[in-house]
Amino acid sequence: MYKLYCTGLTIEAVGKEFGITRQAVDVGFKRRGYKLRNRKLIENNLYKRMYDCHCSGTSLDRLGRIFEKRRSTLYKGFKRRGYKLRSDNDKSVRDALYADMYDMYSRGISLVQVGKSFGRDWSGIRNGFLKRGYKLRRIKL
Repeated sequence: MYKLYCTGLTIEAVGKEFGITRQAVDVGFKRRGYKLRNRKLIENNLYKRMYDCHCSGTSLDRLGRIFEKRRSTLYKGFKRRGYKLRSDNDKSVRDALYADMYDMYSRGISLVQVGKSFGRDWSGIRNGFLKRGYKLRRIKL
């Protein structure tokens, strides 16, 4: 178990791997005198990685699914660390993001695929396109 921990897994992830709780892994490691990483440092590094993903277009909902955290937990964690969330950014940043998404869409990629690429829901992208005056393709029946 400790070898997995040393590769970078969290205590919680090691516990999941072996079907035991995080607390049981923690107690076992401490009992054996294994050196543990600083939890606060790990958490800050994790939030930095998640924030980088968020800045590149991944939604908080998607981050929550990937990192198994609630959206509200991510939101509070980012705010506590002083990270500026995309929703706080100015209009020009959002418009540039939608321009990139529309570029993909205009090359024939579906809204669903564009959404997957940017970690967003296709209906939100569709509404953003309409709000910005972008033309949508007609669905062929």
